[in-house]
Amino acid sequence: KFGFFYQYGSDFFKVGAMPYASRGVHFQKENFEKPVQADFIAEGLDQTRGWFYTLHVLGCALIGENIYKNVITNGIVLAEDGQKMSKSKQNYPDPNIIFDKYGADAMRFYMLSSPVVRAENFRFMENGVQEVVKTILLPLQNVYAFFSTYANIDEWQATNTLQPKTDLDKWILSEYEELRSEFTEKFEAYKLDDALRGFPDFVDSLTNWHVRRSRDRFWTSEISAEKISGYETLHFILKNVAKMLAPISPFFAENLWKNLTGNEVENSVHLQNLAESAQQFLNPELSERTKLLRDTIKLASAIRTRKKIKLRQPLAKLSFALSGKIEFTESDLEILKEECNVKNVVILDNLDGLAKQIVKANARVVGKRFGKKTQEVIKAGKAGEFEILENGDISLVGEILSGNPDLNEFEFGFECAEGIEGDGNSNAVVLLDTEISGDLALEGLSRELIRAIQEGRKSSGFEISNRIEIEFATTSAKIIESYEKFGKIIDHDTLTVARKKVEEISGKNIVKVEIDGEEIVFGLKVSG
Repeated sequence: KFGFFYQYGSDFFKVGAMPYASRGVHFQKENFEKPVQADFIAEGLDQTRGWFYTLHVLGCALIGENIYKNVITNGIVLAEDGQKMSKSKQNYPDPNIIFDKYGADAMRFYMLSSPVVRAENFRFMENGVQEVVKTILLPLQNVYAFFSTYANIDEWQATNTLQPKTDLDKWILSEYEELRSEFTEKFEAYKLDDALRGFPDFVDSLTNWHVRRSRDRFWTSEISAEKISGYETLHFILKNVAKMLAPISPFFAENLWKNLTGNEVENSVHLQNLAESAQQFLNPELSERTKLLRDTIKLASAIRTRKKIKLRQPLAKLSFALSGKIEFTESDLEILKEECNVKNVVILDNLDGLAKQIVKANARVVGKRFGKKTQEVIKAGKAGEFEILENGDISLVGEILSGNPDLNEFEFGFECAEGIEGDGNSNAVVLLDTEISGDLALEGLSRELIRAIQEGRKSSGFEISNRIEIEFATTSAKIIESYEKFGKIIDHDTLTVARKKVEEISGKNIVKVEIDGEEIVFGLKVSG
């Protein structure tokens, strides 16, 4: 009877019997061997009443327990317009074209970090795959290129030791440990999309803070303890990021791993243990302080953007006030001065006489909630009659505005004294003196000259470590004055060992530059 049912019965019943049939079990007690529980099964949401169900029912009926421990259920992948993907409608991109343009690894990361892995329908968008390349894979490749370039120049060899000497290295190791522990916890719970959620922020921290702020120590020719610490830290992090990415983006991870550890056939990231713990470097206080520092710098950057002042242009003074318990160290204040490109940094106890912080309530969003009281809320916010709560919410006239940025219920604003611009959030307020004196303008011009020479070095194909000689021709009194005041700094930052002003430039590697209406022509060559 069973043979008749198995031949003509439900296909779902057949696949549900797989754990037993595959072992040759014929349901006689003397031959019955209890199958091993599967760690997980994976199928589409439409199989909930099919394979999932029959596996479960037969497991409970035959052995008294479920035959699998976990289920990974995928939803339906839809076209970008929300319709079902259809060949006749041609409403989806050709997967082979996606693979050719962005690579299969980017597609894998995009899909595994999407809601489709938690049984939700998902609109596939090509720009989502492109975003993975831009924010994850390409930046990591650039970090490796940066690391390998300087490590090879210094002939540094990996020792697999980790003794961070700087707060910068200790901070990124703390950030790495947060990522690793969260990734491991979520992966072991089969929450694949949650496991990958921290990668964009970590890669941004690695590239736009740690690597960028490490350039000066790698740029110097001396092999210092701080430089070795930087090499050890980057080597450790890149190796272990490769391990974490191995099941997600296997080809990228393998290439990164072999570049770091050797190209032998038997040396594969897919044969390694899980990413190494850096629990001893976990430092929540350092992480919170660095986050606040970076957020404060972003506020200053927002003011510059609003006033259309380039970051290369130095400004006289930045003043700030913090609302929480965190205090910046002297080293933090120097970083703040450097990153914001200001001459002085002032810590404020209050904003009296300088600026008044206001809250701009979004009437379209909060109007439905407050009704007739909306105008009262708006007026109180503009008058500065509010309180910032510990969770970032705003209390005013007996109502609460949510500090959740996704809800967009309000934004901060400032009414500032003349010549001062301000910006802020629930944790910090920044005031920036935007008046540009003659000396500041000349220094800003010198920064533009440094940028122009660096771009000329790159376009001329010079090596990073090459010392160069420069000839320049200009009739600009401002550029000549800028060179007279800041020539030593320009030469130092561009590895220039000889500089000469001439009437006319000829030969190769000529760079023509116009900076705010001031023109200069450079002739570059490698020294010696």
